[in-house]
Amino acid sequence: MAKKVDKWKSKKWYTIQAPEMFERKDIKETPSDSEEKLIGRTLKTPLSDITGKRNQRHIELVLQIEEVEGDKAKTKLKGYEISRSYLRRNIRKGRSLVKTIKDVEVDDKKLHITAYSFLVRKAHTSQQSKIREIMNEKLEEEASKNNFDNLVQKMIFGRTSTDIFRECKSISPIKRVEISKCKISE
Repeated sequence: MAKKVDKWKSKKWYTIQAPEMFERKDIKETPSDSEEKLIGRTLKTPLSDITGKRNQRHIELVLQIEEVEGDKAKTKLKGYEISRSYLRRNIRKGRSLVKTIKDVEVDDKKLHITAYSFLVRKAHTSQQSKIREIMNEKLEEEASKNNFDNLVQKMIFGRTSTDIFRECKSISPIKRVEISKCKISE
């Protein structure tokens, strides 16, 4: 009778590091029996695992392992998304929601961005159109002024949302602006 080989004993543990824009902090560990099987693997992790701030756990980063050096697996950012439950908390009856989807290009990378403006009350269609127009212009402007790392950090940490909020609040009272999703393709 042949001996059974335990697959777990042949595996090695690798430390997964955040992308360069997050200073390559160690975030998780994963087992694998070869480095080749790690490359291309994607994982989701809350932003709070990288920054250590609990109030950022609703932001989920999508990372992809791009190279392995020793027992360290280096990742790149493939996108991020704000949890649906967090977005749903901002939606109320009797208030308008303005959504826009914008494709921009930065440093030969295409970003597919989804942004929301949560208004304090119902807005006229013309007001919603103007807010959507300002949101699209501001996203385009930010993409032209910043490199990839700066733009993504501004979106994740809310600085772009704050700029959009300042521009749009004169049209109709706004409760909050969120850039809820960004998918990155090369």
